[in-house]
Amino acid sequence: PMTSIHSLEVPKPKNWQDFETIALDALRLRWDSPDLSANGRPGQKQKGVDIFGPDDIGRRIGVQCKRYAKPLKIDLIKAEVENSDAFEPALDTIYIATTRDRDAKLQMEVRLYSDKRVSEGKSAVGLLFWDDIVGSLGTNPSTFKSHFPTFTLPEAHAFPRQRTHKTRSIA
Repeated sequence: PMTSIHSLEVPKPKNWQDFETIALDALRLRWDSPDLSANGRPGQKQKGVDIFGPDDIGRRIGVQCKRYAKPLKIDLIKAEVENSDAFEPALDTIYIATTRDRDAKLQMEVRLYSDKRVSEGKSAVGLLFWDDIVGSLGTNPSTFKSHFPTFTLPEAHAFPRQRTHKTRSIA
């Protein structure tokens, strides 16, 4: 059987700075958006947004990176999201990116919370787990290797680009 990137035990970053850098590279790949940027620098007020910019269809997105040892709870997510409401210009979607493993109950709570916010005219909310970030990073083996030099991606992993890469027509 072929190994996939999801079966690799990719080590979680030891500090939030590394997590933010990994997340930025992964999300630039995920959304085919080289214009995603880190927001400000440590010590500056960021209004709950570590990364911002357009996604692959031009929505304004923000990402709050959370490197946590403890399980992530909906109350903490709500607090982070409400903090991002002050970000200008207003975001279409705020994502919480976490080093935690996928959690079905939390995903459901976030979907319901997101729907309620959207119905109130506020930004939608999404979750990105460690697996999502590693998977996105793995679409570019050299970017993956720059963060995890000791890892060798399974050969079969190099995703067919036509599946993950949207072609853009030039008018």
